Amino acid sequence: MIMVKPAPIISRDMASRNKSIPLYRQSQPVRLGAWLRELRQKKDLALREVAAAVEMDQAHLSKAELGQRIPTSDQVARLATFFKVPTDQMEGRRVAEKVMQEIAASSAAERALSILREEPIDLMSYK
Repeated sequence: MIMVKPAPIISRDMASRNKSIPLYRQSQPVRLGAWLRELRQKKDLALREVAAAVEMDQAHLSKAELGQRIPTSDQVARLATFFKVPTDQMEGRRVAEKVMQEIAASSAAERALSILREEPIDLMSYK
């Protein structure tokens, strides 16, 4: 009988010492909401002005900036156009935010990240 040894679960402390693990960083990335607020404030615009320009409810945009809600793909596309940033950059941040919410809510998050580090991902097989 062949015994397969499960891969060790790497803690956050261990991961921060191991520079070869790309799923963990030394510093926290800027969250989507904070980034949206920065973009708006750099243009010295009121929340209501941006919300009206991108046809988005002001309360929803406010909650997005506070990290309480995640904008839809369509809303992100309009925000990207308005702020003149690449749509895929903003959509990437939106997806990352959704993934982080999912991870934060899961007791198996550490294991899931460990699996992703161990196994190459063929994104084409998920389409």
